[in-house]
Amino acid sequence: TVSLTAADNTGGTGVARTEYQVDAATEWTAYTEPVLVSGDGSHEVRFRSVDGAGNVEAARSVAVRVDATAPVTTATFAPANDDGWHAGTVPVVLTAADTVGGSGVSTVEYALDGGAWTPYTQPVDITGDRTHELHYRSVDAAGNVETVKSAVLKIDATRPTLLVSGIADGQLYGDSQDVRITFQAVDPT
Repeated sequence: TVSLTAADNTGGTGVARTEYQVDAATEWTAYTEPVLVSGDGSHEVRFRSVDGAGNVEAARSVAVRVDATAPVTTATFAPANDDGWHAGTVPVVLTAADTVGGSGVSTVEYALDGGAWTPYTQPVDITGDRTHELHYRSVDAAGNVETVKSAVLKIDATRPTLLVSGIADGQLYGDSQDVRITFQAVDPT
């Protein structure tokens, strides 16, 4: 909001009224309360006062920038396999942008697996065999905080192990022997 206060010269007839225009308005509006300026971007408020004798002050103006919209952050990383898993470390790049005419992105931050918020300065390497959740958000210079977003990444960098039983390592078996071989694949993740 923009508040206006007018005063006449000492010994003058006093201020009869104050008027204003916002942006492309061509008609003057009587000032009765603070002027609400809305809509993201740059605005111009023009104002003037008239005294009791009908003298009109030269119009003056003030520039007002409004930014009521939070920035938007995106997370970019390599796609998972068809089962939704990554086979190793996954670097995540966070990119934030503010609206056109906005105040600009001030801070980008993330929290991994319920940890503390950390300022983002470089790609975040997600490691460790398990399901991870990366929360992220941005704040612009006007203090608008983005709603927290999240990305879920499943990592399984450990190869499965094949367990074989029923034969001895290095043992020679003839074709007349019955050999029963069993195997089992084990993957801890």
